Amino acid sequence: FMDTAVSYVFAKLDTSSSMPTDTVARVDMKFVNANPNLRIRPMDVRDDYDNFFLGHIPEGRSNVPNYNELVSFNVWNNVDVVYGSNLAGMKYYFICKPGGGGNSATQIDLFYNGADSVTVDANGQLIIHTTLGDIVQPKAAAWQLDANGNYQALGWQPSYTIVGTNEIMFTGFGSYNTT
Repeated sequence: FMDTAVSYVFAKLDTSSSMPTDTVARVDMKFVNANPNLRIRPMDVRDDYDNFFLGHIPEGRSNVPNYNELVSFNVWNNVDVVYGSNLAGMKYYFICKPGGGGNSATQIDLFYNGADSVTVDANGQLIIHTTLGDIVQPKAAAWQLDANGNYQALGWQPSYTIVGTNEIMFTGFGSYNTT
């Protein structure tokens, strides 16, 4: 994680020869026109930790804490980003808060630096193509919380829209409670 981007790093070790080779692919999901003073805040520390031993860091990194969530507040005006993970992998959510006039979600602009290309498939999934395979983001979805904090389905769902080379924004917004 970086303050204004999230990096996806994949490695493939080819052991078919006497000199194994390591191929690495990195894609940075950058927040376009975001608040330049962002800081990621850890939330809810877990009891477990990770150790990393990588070729480019010979001394490794040990006892790296894990958190249930990380939050970047006000990435765009009235838009926070919450990161979490489960057994299926990393997840991120955009929290679009009321206020500020208009739909705060229309500011969300993501650039995938290092991707070979970015496409949207027939099912509405975002496909980030890399030299080591594809990163598949599920179809975009939107919910609203009621006064009691319960998720409320909306009668519409946003869509990924390609707005430039390896750059997407969300479109297809309907009405929602803005208070």
